[in-house]
Amino acid sequence: MKQAGQKKSVTAPAKILSLDTNRVFQKVTHQYPKLIGSPYPQGRLAISGLGRIDMIEVADILYVKAESNYVRIFIKGQGPVMMAKTLKQVSASLIAYGFLRVHQSFLVHPSIIKSYHSKVGIIVLNSGDELPVSRPNRKVVSLQLLNLSCI
Repeated sequence: MKQAGQKKSVTAPAKILSLDTNRVFQKVTHQYPKLIGSPYPQGRLAISGLGRIDMIEVADILYVKAESNYVRIFIKGQGPVMMAKTLKQVSASLIAYGFLRVHQSFLVHPSIIKSYHSKVGIIVLNSGDELPVSRPNRKVVSLQLLNLSCI
């Protein structure tokens, strides 16, 4: 029986970190098995409007731009598509596919980024489009892009 003055044993921090890392990795691989080892996401996004539902391949999405309570989704080989959802709602779906929230109004997948100018906060896409990166997100975006590099 424990007495009032005795302390509980403390587990080593390295062991706790190791267990947490393993648990997170197992959870990610279980929930998103198709993303592991995939250079670009494979999935579909449903867009409803005008009495029909269009399915868009996630791999075809260049970036997403917020416009009040709507989003404009820029798609490869097509014009932009409007969707009556907020960027927060759309990002909840697309973050799982590796998209980055680079600005209050923009969401982009790193595989279509050609260059990132961290001093001025501009991302240049393969298509030539330029997206702003908010000042608070500049360091986070830099770290995320550096972590994705293979070299």
